Amino acid sequence: VVSCTIGIMSLNTAYFSVVAQSVSVCAAKLTLVHFLTVRERLLLDIFMEKKDATMIGPVRTIFTTLLGCTGPSFGGEVFIARCERIAKNIAENETMFFLLAFAYGLASPDADKNETAATLVKVYTMARVAHTLIYLTNIGFKFALRAWSYVTGVVCGVGLTGLTMKAAKRVYSFND
Repeated sequence: VVSCTIGIMSLNTAYFSVVAQSVSVCAAKLTLVHFLTVRERLLLDIFMEKKDATMIGPVRTIFTTLLGCTGPSFGGEVFIARCERIAKNIAENETMFFLLAFAYGLASPDADKNETAATLVKVYTMARVAHTLIYLTNIGFKFALRAWSYVTGVVCGVGLTGLTMKAAKRVYSFND
């Protein structure tokens, strides 16, 4: 096992490998959401700025070709708004969770031995992917499914918060 030490904290590769993989999955998911937003805007000529609609000639052709702007729309302005809301939700929730996951890895000298933390990160990632897919697809019984994915993510966040506080208490004394 390779590790990098920062002060008294160690970046153990097994735990940080799980965190890095989860961050990568969530980053790919956000990229897909942005891709879908731009595709829908180009397909239907729905732009945020009027000057974007004046994109001319080869530039527009290149963008529409690269982004696959052919075929049916996914829902027009309603779908674009849905993509924008989920992108905002991703920024509000996942950033804090992954900062917490990183903090746990730094604060816990035995992060590699604690399968609970790695499992929480994995389950959180799956819940967030499910949440995004359920929200974007707008399936009929989505509220119940999305609620379960939300609750699962919250439970993982609370669990990792507890583990991080416990680990940080061992490294740093919070008593004055």
